[in-house]
Amino acid sequence: MEKSRIPIGRVADFYQFLASCFLKEPNRLWMQGAKNALDKLIQAGCLVPELQVIRHILEKNGEDLEQAYYDLFFVPQSGRYVPPFESAVAGGYERKNGSYFYGNLAGKQEIAVGQYYAQMDFHWRNMDIYQPLKQIPFSDHIGFELAFVSFLCYQEQAWALEEEKAKIYRQWRQEFLSRHLGRWIVKYSELVAIGSELAFYKSVIELAAAFVSHELACQASGREVKE
Repeated sequence: MEKSRIPIGRVADFYQFLASCFLKEPNRLWMQGAKNALDKLIQAGCLVPELQVIRHILEKNGEDLEQAYYDLFFVPQSGRYVPPFESAVAGGYERKNGSYFYGNLAGKQEIAVGQYYAQMDFHWRNMDIYQPLKQIPFSDHIGFELAFVSFLCYQEQAWALEEEKAKIYRQWRQEFLSRHLGRWIVKYSELVAIGSELAFYKSVIELAAAFVSHELACQASGREVKE
């Protein structure tokens, strides 16, 4: 990664793109919007090599994404399903035979995540997302958590001229990453890599995991987030 600082607005846009990959049905309309979002980030100089790879994969395999989306995130019987919930992944463990035993949904992680949303007045059911997702009773879906981080980034950007208020949203983001998203996204990336036959979702979640880990490393050392 290059060593230039990433403006908070671009970080927000990046997390918003990541969230859309899990919260939007990959139809032609979404794919065009995703390409536009990627082009915007690339033109802004944000994570250029990584996003160019994802842009190329999307262009090449776009027509195959819809079935992969259902298989990975919606249909347990598909044989490729990886539950996109923090409680399932963080509350699970690897069996001796190498398979992964998922934890129960609506675990303590899900309750804690919902409390974060409530305190920050974040309402994921009001978002423009794939309609069936609005019926899910669990707040710790990977897409909701990524969207929440994006929301906190946008709020920090909106209060940029008032440092004390901007600092509140920055601290909330750092805390949420360290206590929640950062604790399970790497394992989730590994599980998706096993279940996915297409490179798109594997590449997206791998980049998301790497970026979150990078943010946490910068947070621990007191450095700014850089590419």
